[in-house]
Amino acid sequence: MAQKRIEWACPECNKRFAIPSNANLPERCPDCQQSASQKEEIKIKIPPPLPAIDTPLPHFEGAEPVEIAAPSIAVPAQQRNRISNKNVPRKYPTLRMVSLGYRVLGWLIVLATLGSNLIESMRIVELNDKHFFKSTSSFMATFIGRNTAILITGSFFALIAFAFAELIILFIDIEENTRETSQNTGTT
Repeated sequence: MAQKRIEWACPECNKRFAIPSNANLPERCPDCQQSASQKEEIKIKIPPPLPAIDTPLPHFEGAEPVEIAAPSIAVPAQQRNRISNKNVPRKYPTLRMVSLGYRVLGWLIVLATLGSNLIESMRIVELNDKHFFKSTSSFMATFIGRNTAILITGSFFALIAFAFAELIILFIDIEENTRETSQNTGTT
């Protein structure tokens, strides 16, 4: 006849053991008992390493291991579909296209800014070759000042275009989540 087992966790290291139900409960597991004597000699308390999750439970001599199943989280099929948004019909295709248009506009502004920066750089260098600038410092100040102004202005307008695109998507997502929540709770 198989002996009934209970689960016991060591108060020091939280390792779990399967021990016979009629056995006296130990104060510590064998590992902690051995390390406790070593710790007392050194006078330093070192926590034992945490056991890996997928390792089998250690057991005392003569005890058979007991398999303890971890609780699983089952997601119903209806909820899985909601998570992946397969059941939610996509609305507002025109607004999605407008958002895409703003994104494209943002990238076009970025490209135009880089192109303008390159053209302005070539123009300033050409003026320098014609001895338009009286000194190198005035050439560098003009070169850096104009290119920085172009970059800042272009970046600002590109950022505005990208922000409008994301704002439209945000409003669409808020509407979809509100509609989904009202459908799930039965409110209108």
